Amino acid sequence: MCSLALNPERKYYTCNEILRSDFFKKEWAVPSNEKFKIVSTISFGLWKGVEVIFQAAKILEEAEFNFEWNVIGITADDEKALYSEKMTSFNRNSSNVKFLGRMDSSRLIDQMMSSNLFVQVSRIENSPNTLCEAMLLGMPIIASYVGGTASMMKDGVDGYMYQEGEPYVLAGLIMDCEKNYAKYVGMGKNARVRASQRHNPQNVAQELKRIYESICLSNGHVNDTRV
Repeated sequence: MCSLALNPERKYYTCNEILRSDFFKKEWAVPSNEKFKIVSTISFGLWKGVEVIFQAAKILEEAEFNFEWNVIGITADDEKALYSEKMTSFNRNSSNVKFLGRMDSSRLIDQMMSSNLFVQVSRIENSPNTLCEAMLLGMPIIASYVGGTASMMKDGVDGYMYQEGEPYVLAGLIMDCEKNYAKYVGMGKNARVRASQRHNPQNVAQELKRIYESICLSNGHVNDTRV
């Protein structure tokens, strides 16, 4: 609304992102795990929800849920992880939460392919690439309802969303996923279709071309709109 007041004639353009090529080459299938294996990818920043993982994991452990939760992107001695552990009184050394650090795309895909569920726990998001990558693989997904998440996936169709910062709701959805797994697997297939279309490199290139053409035309540059 602020931009509308400052510039009533402003235009917004949407151009989706081209994801890493390795994610287009794989398709997730149900793994054979003794424990229910969860994976989350987190970058640096307190708004990425490490404390929500600790809180939800504690609830799952108290419910005697048999799980393993792997966190990719930060290490156990990262200051955000240590601060979140102190804030939540969570003892990660005696828990099922493991921090695996940063990975290249090949190792990350291996971890995701061997997991039963992808969980996004961010408190703030814009256009979450990690969520899009999980969708592209076709994984079962639970994601926090923040930022651009709702524009990336449709709740109840491509996966389930929960209100950010609600560990009890998240833990309940994780247990529901294990109980009604076929439903979540089906939603993962829907997510793969949506992401494959949205992030198709040719489609993205055409979107970008149309944007530049529109900008050029609106500014009177009509002679050459080649991209």
